[in-house]
Amino acid sequence: MAVIGGGDSSIDNGLFITRHASKVTVIYRCDQLRASRILQDRSFAVPKIDFVWYTVVEEVLGEDEVQGLRLRNVQTDATSELAVQGCFVFIGATLPRTILRGFVKIYPGGHAYVSEWIETEVPGLSWRAMCAPNRPAR
Repeated sequence: MAVIGGGDSSIDNGLFITRHASKVTVIYRCDQLRASRILQDRSFAVPKIDFVWYTVVEEVLGEDEVQGLRLRNVQTDATSELAVQGCFVFIGATLPRTILRGFVKIYPGGHAYVSEWIETEVPGLSWRAMCAPNRPAR
């Protein structure tokens, strides 16, 4: 499983997901999390959680379900792929349309259609938007 983002929601939910997944990869565009110190300390202590720094998701891979992510390092522009069975997006109130293009239905305002369980119609792809706008990279 992948968690995209570095704030409290990302890390809190990443910790929760470790109860059900064998491995959780947190993907974040900076080299330091924005999450509270206590959440950071807890997440760094969990062997099931890996961190990929200075990285953004360019594309969700798969046909009818999530099979992986295309990643781009923001420092080197190097791209790579990460095999995952699902991903959770916690990167602010603005939907990253480029990575979800053609994958999910989008409201005219830019938000994804989700169920009451915050799941899109694509198995393995959940969307949770934080209530704060995106902040520029540090």
